[in-house]
Amino acid sequence: MAKMVSVSVNLVKAARMLKESKQWTQLPLDMRRLFEQGLAGNGQKVRK
Repeated sequence: MAKMVSVSVNLVKAARMLKESKQWTQLPLDMRRLFEQGLAGNGQKVRK
C-alpha cells in the first residue's frame, strides 16, 4: 500500500507542476478539466 500512496503523491505533484507551467494552456480543455477534478479531490480549488 505504501508504494501506491507514493505514486499517488507523485502524480498529484506532477499535476500541480503542470498546472503552474506554460504548457497547461496547451492541453485540451477536457484534459485540463480532468486534472482539475483530480486535484479538487486533493484539496485544490477548481475554477467554476
